[in-house]
Amino acid sequence: MGFDALIVATALLAGCGEMMPKKAVQTLEEKTNMTQYIGPFALAVALGLAGLNGCTRFGGDPPSRPITLTLLHTNDTHSHLEPFPRDDELSAGNQGPQQGGIARRKTLIDTVRDSEPNVLLVDAGDHFQGTIFYNAWKGSAEIMAMNALGYDATTLGNHEFDRGPAELGRALRGEPVEIAGTVYPTEKLRPPIVVTNIDVSAEPALRGLFAPSVVLERGGERFGILGVVTEDVPAISSPGPRVRFLDAVSSVQVEADRLRAAGINKIILLSHSGYPVDLERAPRWRGIDLIVSGHDHALLGDPAAVEAVAPGQGERVKGPYPTVATDADGVPVLVVSGYEWGRWLGRLKVDFDERGIIQQWEADPMFVRGCAFVRGAVDCRRQRAPEDPAVKARVARYRAPMDRFAQVVIGRAGMVFDGGRTPGLRTQEMPLGNLIADTMRTAATQSDGAVAALVNSGGIRAGFNAGDTTFEHALAVLPFGNTLVVLELTGEELVAALDQGVSQPGEGAFPQVAGLTLVYCAGVPCLAALRPGGRITALTVNGVPVNLAARYRIAINSYMAGGGDGYAMLQAACARPGGYCRDTGLLDLDLLVEAFKTQSPLVRRVEGRIVTR
Repeated sequence: MGFDALIVATALLAGCGEMMPKKAVQTLEEKTNMTQYIGPFALAVALGLAGLNGCTRFGGDPPSRPITLTLLHTNDTHSHLEPFPRDDELSAGNQGPQQGGIARRKTLIDTVRDSEPNVLLVDAGDHFQGTIFYNAWKGSAEIMAMNALGYDATTLGNHEFDRGPAELGRALRGEPVEIAGTVYPTEKLRPPIVVTNIDVSAEPALRGLFAPSVVLERGGERFGILGVVTEDVPAISSPGPRVRFLDAVSSVQVEADRLRAAGINKIILLSHSGYPVDLERAPRWRGIDLIVSGHDHALLGDPAAVEAVAPGQGERVKGPYPTVATDADGVPVLVVSGYEWGRWLGRLKVDFDERGIIQQWEADPMFVRGCAFVRGAVDCRRQRAPEDPAVKARVARYRAPMDRFAQVVIGRAGMVFDGGRTPGLRTQEMPLGNLIADTMRTAATQSDGAVAALVNSGGIRAGFNAGDTTFEHALAVLPFGNTLVVLELTGEELVAALDQGVSQPGEGAFPQVAGLTLVYCAGVPCLAALRPGGRITALTVNGVPVNLAARYRIAINSYMAGGGDGYAMLQAACARPGGYCRDTGLLDLDLLVEAFKTQSPLVRRVEGRIVTR
């Protein structure tokens, strides 16, 4: 499969590190005109670096040979082993599985491997969590997927720790798993895991399962692959007390320096830190050539080109593919990301010179699609990638134990419940958020006399179409296995928690509520706030203005009770001596299933529970 190219020439003039044009760079008009002749994502940039006057990045880099590498990459695949509907298909009521799936991805990977001599396939973390595969197999299905696709290296994401270190270790070692009373064999992960900033020396469940880096050879040249994960894992997942997370910047640099000292002058970083974070850190590092970015599900490319291939996704583009940064020495660093769920297979073809410096690249990420979706109709005459039959069969074997309980209809949705993030659950009141908060409040009122409920939007991961709803649908909405916690807060603590939530629109902390109505400032400073430096200007509890000194029993989930999504004040209140904090043991998923069973057809509306001023 060939690469199209748009070529832009730049150079480094005398005095290593200052990027200047070697000759007149193409104008924006020229580049715009050329885009008429290239593929939707094709981009190539040639960097004329011959004028370096003999400078090297560290003064001691041993010479090697020029080489061209094709990098294939993914991130944030989140247990999406099977194809799934495109976003516009869901809204149109067509749930045909036309996007993603590891069997289609395998076909594209094999196509590139068959046509290119030097290929590396890597991933930037968060294989786990997001579909019924994870809930049933507890990570072992995702490990099968990585093995089946032949990944060369991966790093860890925060969701790999969702079930704790013992379960993560079991999955990585390929130990058996129990599903609905039956024990099934599993596979040991074959590709190496690289992560520089985790210390598991005190955690026997994970000891010896990953390393800071790995060296892989292609075309007679060596490539160093190292990894890093966000230091926020303890706040957003469940790594346990014996896993230490180290400073990311210094950990990466120490390992990059070690690789350089060993003669490795081409280094790829797999980063589960987020695209903006990676761009901020790139100029602080030396020796990193490529960064594969994960964690924030960044879609990169030209928005118009993305929209032409994948309707509805163009507006989600966060930057160019690749994004060009520079390291601490002024040397180009390419940053790429593959969005989420295996929707895209990143592809970047890079030319390195004998010093390990990138000279040019061709970029052509591939949309992993089956049938086209055009004007409300599915057209299967234009298949991009048929499913690999062997991989499809392996997925089917893992699917079989789940089908009996997953396909049971639990009730009916009387409307479409939109599960979108932005705009959506993470920016405003939504019917789906009201529904889930209502189920929590109802249960907590019956069990513990709770008066209201507060749920983080980040815990809600999908929506519903109108009509019959299965257990699998419900599991996709609430996949994390959180339990219902009833916590007693002062009115001031409740306001502080809501201040935390609304201060981060677009993030998982944004609240959905039941039994509460709140008004908050969209900007700062907020002079009318109930608390100094806060955002909440008005709050009622069951229709009565909040009393900051009073105590209220509030329903939350176990993730928030543990301080997740920045709700440290909830964690502190739960640990308060003599305070009231009870984990009911009721799963949020079970509460939602019960609502479908008893209230179908389910309907909710926006009621003014959350108002912005």
